[in-house]
Amino acid sequence: MKKTCFTICLIIAMSVLISCGGNGADVVMLEHASSENSAMCLYKFDGEATFVKWIYDTKTEDQIISEINKLPAKSVGAEKLAEWKEPCYGISISDKEGYDITLTYSDGIWLIKDGSVYAAQYDLSGLYERTEAEETWLSQGGMAMPNASALSQYSLKYYGTTGAENENQNIRLSFVKKEGSVITVRLENLTEEEQFYGEYYSLEKEIDGSWYKVPVALTNYGFTDIGIILSPGASREETCDLTMYGTLAPGHYRIEKANAYAEFTIDGNP
Repeated sequence: MKKTCFTICLIIAMSVLISCGGNGADVVMLEHASSENSAMCLYKFDGEATFVKWIYDTKTEDQIISEINKLPAKSVGAEKLAEWKEPCYGISISDKEGYDITLTYSDGIWLIKDGSVYAAQYDLSGLYERTEAEETWLSQGGMAMPNASALSQYSLKYYGTTGAENENQNIRLSFVKKEGSVITVRLENLTEEEQFYGEYYSLEKEIDGSWYKVPVALTNYGFTDIGIILSPGASREETCDLTMYGTLAPGHYRIEKANAYAEFTIDGNP
């Protein structure tokens, strides 16, 4: 009877192990990644610039997905991000529904899209260097890295630089109100000619007397590419939804739209 009970327990334990991927991991980091639906991007940030490789070969993608999913990734506290080092690396790919999966890696520490942090050693630097890419891309700073929003809480390297030196002199932007995550601004045409602008806007934060572009927390977002006419001397109100930036800490911010700026403050209250 004891032998039978032991056998049943052993079978149950093996079943649980298999259902968890067989590696004792707390998470399978690329479990839902789909090479058939999307290209994969590999990232490298050396502390000054972000280098990106685009991979379209499904065999290469599937091999990388398989290797990452076999890692025994164990959950650790978010305080580990305070130890983050450069160079660091990243991966992004979509799932079958088209939603992005993003991973960032540094010295045995993984940061995933929802802000969770895991530990598992992997030679992602070697993978990046030896992987051939169909396309490459370069961006200054670390704002283009996956999960830069979370990393920006620990280092200014993951913010972007501002372009205020080219501020628009033909359009004045002013703050009207803030309701929840939505900012209302007013654009005024200061000239006697038509001015044009689009839906796009960005967010900047003042830190130690300097302005920095805030990295976007969401990956699935976009703007409609249209031109909006602002007649001579006319004004118009527009809304800017800050949801895509995630939870914003209290501080002094400004909206950039049409290369003009409107400042406002977040005081921590809803």
